[in-house]
Amino acid sequence: MLRLLQNIKPGSALWVLFFGLLLRTPLAYLHAPATIPCDTPFFPDFFHWAAANPLWNNLLATALVCTAALLLNRVCINQDIIYTHTYLPAWFYVLISSMVPEQLSLHPLLFSNIFILIGFNFLFSLFLYEGPSVLIYLTAMCFGAAAMFRLQLLVLLLFILGAIILMKRITLKDLLASLLGILMPVYLLLSVWYLINTTRAGSYAMFEVGAHVSTVKFLKLWPYALCLLLVILSFFKVFANFFKNNIRTRRINQVLIFYFAYSLVFLLFSRTCSLFTDVCLLFIPIAVYIAYLLVGSRHIRLKSLANFLLVLAAAGSLYGGYLSKIF
Repeated sequence: MLRLLQNIKPGSALWVLFFGLLLRTPLAYLHAPATIPCDTPFFPDFFHWAAANPLWNNLLATALVCTAALLLNRVCINQDIIYTHTYLPAWFYVLISSMVPEQLSLHPLLFSNIFILIGFNFLFSLFLYEGPSVLIYLTAMCFGAAAMFRLQLLVLLLFILGAIILMKRITLKDLLASLLGILMPVYLLLSVWYLINTTRAGSYAMFEVGAHVSTVKFLKLWPYALCLLLVILSFFKVFANFFKNNIRTRRINQVLIFYFAYSLVFLLFSRTCSLFTDVCLLFIPIAVYIAYLLVGSRHIRLKSLANFLLVLAAAGSLYGGYLSKIF
């Protein structure tokens, strides 16, 4: 499978989509647990309708995951994040997004991840263009659009400021562009609420702090423990090759590692939704760094074994309970 996807031929993209459908869609017919709809200011009735229709719920979630996977792959190619062009980031994004049944259901963060990826594409272009304030504004506006689905994601403003510092020397103009960009989509949403005379805006808590990761819930996330191990190994590879990369690639890696740490803190301390949906924020850096670790032809047997274990972990997490009832 790794050899099949280590290229950028259109056929490889079709294989990613096929494997995604093959892994995710059957669970729609097995009455998989639906995600409890989170409080979202953007079309909340739509998410409740999806939760009540398992097949559409699964298909729409799979379509969004595949879209985000291909978009992530395009960002990796455009920005030269990985030293070779491959469809492995897309494959691992689909794979890790299918490791718990709740991720097969439609939830707001699936939309948020798409806007975050678009924002990353603008952010990583800062190093190439002069007059970066426009790119900063567009980056912040994309993250603001992500916050339209979860208002708690407005805390990503701090991440944007930190990322700008990593990419370039920050100025007061950059600060204003970031603030205006991230607040613009939310301002438009509040304006629409005002025009239609709705008071729903007041019903959404901005941010609740407090660790909510219990041991019992953590045991359900055992497939991600394997992902975390591979990401840690990938970090060693990144650090070993850090100074072999150009300055732009180094800064992009710093931003992605910062985003991984920032999202992990958000995941541990936000109590506004289920742990099994919030983990979606980690999929972007996890997919990139697992692809970075497993790309290439050296030690191909060990890399194929790691890929097989990931597939086995995903399939076992999704279908292990049903197989145990049969046998």
